[in-house]
Amino acid sequence: MNKLHLPTNDAKRAVRGFTLIEVVFVVVIIALLAAAALPIYRSYSARSQASELALKYDAIRTNIQVAAKAGDAQTTCASLASSVQSANLSSNYAQLAVDFEPVSGGYTPVLTMCATLAAQGPLGVEVTREAHNLLSRNSAISPGAVVGDSAVSFSVRLAGDTALCKVVTTGSTAKTGCAPTNVVVALAGNPVTVSTLAGGTGAVAKPAASAASGAASQPISQTQVVVPVVAQPVVVSTLAGGPGAIPQTGTGGQRVCPAVAPSQVNRQAMNFASAANGRVSSAGNLNTRGNLPSVTAEVVIAGQSTNAPGATLLSYTTSRPGSGFSLWNPQSLHITLAGTDYNTGFNAGDGQDHRITMSWNGTSGQLVLFDNGRQVWQQAGVNRFLPLGSNGQLTIGQDQRPVSGGLFNFRAGYSGTIVAASLANRAATAAQVSTGPLANVFPVGNGLLANVVMGPNGQPVDTTGHSSYSMAGGVSAQNALVSTSVYVDTNCR
Repeated sequence: MNKLHLPTNDAKRAVRGFTLIEVVFVVVIIALLAAAALPIYRSYSARSQASELALKYDAIRTNIQVAAKAGDAQTTCASLASSVQSANLSSNYAQLAVDFEPVSGGYTPVLTMCATLAAQGPLGVEVTREAHNLLSRNSAISPGAVVGDSAVSFSVRLAGDTALCKVVTTGSTAKTGCAPTNVVVALAGNPVTVSTLAGGTGAVAKPAASAASGAASQPISQTQVVVPVVAQPVVVSTLAGGPGAIPQTGTGGQRVCPAVAPSQVNRQAMNFASAANGRVSSAGNLNTRGNLPSVTAEVVIAGQSTNAPGATLLSYTTSRPGSGFSLWNPQSLHITLAGTDYNTGFNAGDGQDHRITMSWNGTSGQLVLFDNGRQVWQQAGVNRFLPLGSNGQLTIGQDQRPVSGGLFNFRAGYSGTIVAASLANRAATAAQVSTGPLANVFPVGNGLLANVVMGPNGQPVDTTGHSSYSMAGGVSAQNALVSTSVYVDTNCR
């Protein structure tokens, strides 16, 4: 008879498996390896994606060189900037723009790359930092570059020290985001030039006779001066012979109007008739330079309005469903963002003047509503890290949800007076909104995508020059008295 063999102690241990301590030890080792490998992978991924920005730099440099050789771009810098293909200025990782720096004999083009945690997120900042490291090996980086953990901003020259154009005008510059910005302020005196202060900390406008590097004076115009804001806030004072004060300008180009006693100002406005079938729309799609990781939108209402519950003040839609926003139902203002509706409960239909500002930060998910610069409502965690769609259409006074035949939904039309409507691809802070209208918070080329007002000829106009607008239905020009405590124009009037 065969004997029954009992398992030995070694065999018992083999059958038993791993102890809890052994399992925990293995998990800790895996976690340590992952923690060490993740930054390496992230850095490798950022370097790989930075090559996309380097390729765009090469493509933009080619566009500029071809335009310069054609001969017609030698006079005005704006024609050089317009030669760059819009696709080469679009990126998910950074905001890109062509600007110009003074050199001997005129101006040379530069490409600005800019990313912040608030706008592009951690990945955008890391990719842009790697692009700075990559491009600085073989290209000239302009002074004043910022390379940090929360923001990266730098300009790289496209033609070295060679002057490719001689006249800088308002349309010549297109810097955006956190980049050092050329700010155009109104003057009423003699031709002026720009001189950088020693140390590169700022700039002042003066009626001097010399430009940078000892170059001959390059008058810009009798009505404008372009002031490069480098690192410190810049105050532009009244020039000799000028009749009035110039707005104070801070870092990034924000214009702070001087404090004055509130008064009623007669303004040309967009009047939407009681039929509620009027609209003012962008002619085609906006150039948003890629998806919108953050947004600020603003509407200025003058006085009494009569509206159905669904009346729409402002709407932005793209070809991708659920990737836009709208402000509607003034009596209890609603914000619809990325397909989700939020009832703020704020009454903007009380017959008073209102500067209504919506700010959405896509990184933090903070959605805030302001009235006349004062916060009245907020919601946290809204659509975090999910940008709105690019190159959409902006419409004032009407919902853009299509009905049969592709027509607008006229049942959602607004009836009343709108003085201005603005859109920016950045999230304005409470401090910024409190200083004044969006068009002064984010000047042209520094985040502002649109600022639509009624022009003196009775037609809507975008003061940024980015897009043209048309009106249809019951919309007409009308004078409206608006308090300066609610709204001032870009000339602080």
